[in-house]
Amino acid sequence: MATKALPLNPNYLSTRVDLAVLYSELYREEERRTEAAEVLRISPNFSLEALRQMLPSTEPQTERMIAALRKAGLK
Repeated sequence: MATKALPLNPNYLSTRVDLAVLYSELYREEERRTEAAEVLRISPNFSLEALRQMLPSTEPQTERMIAALRKAGLK
């Protein structure tokens, strides 16, 4: 669904973050790095710490998402 949404708004940060997570989880290295670069292009000050503060800390998938984004090259 994220790849279908991308052409509708290629600068939508949430879609780019989702794709970086998905590609990291699927071990698709080139795509995850590309999406990480797009995240930083759209939001140069993006940080995993700021994202963590916005996400529910009680959800187990939060830490998995952060780890996947770190693996994609985001900090």
